[in-house]
Amino acid sequence: MLARILLLLASLLLLGAAGLHLSAGGAVAGWLPGERGAVVQILWYLPGLDWIAVALAWAFVAWRGNQRFAPIVWLMALVPAGAAVAIAAVLGAAFVGAWLLAGAALLAVLGSLALPKG
Repeated sequence: MLARILLLLASLLLLGAAGLHLSAGGAVAGWLPGERGAVVQILWYLPGLDWIAVALAWAFVAWRGNQRFAPIVWLMALVPAGAAVAIAAVLGAAFVGAWLLAGAALLAVLGSLALPKG
């Protein structure tokens, strides 16, 4: 039961981070004029969509509740963990988005380790 709770919390945290990130997508287009702004906006949306896909996969693993899906969680945890490291390197460790992503990855890995066998 703890495993499912941790995985669902990780999924919700990552969905929240994706929602915050995607909500700023409209403002991003104004950073550069013309087509460049549209390209930057598309590139802005891609990580948020990745995080939504990862969160849905974690929720699926929580629903299935089986340890054989743990490697999927571990591999998919690299997506928000890598983004958290990149954000912290560029913007500094005080940026809350990095902590949201790192926390979601950590909760997911801990949840996958607690999944029951078989």
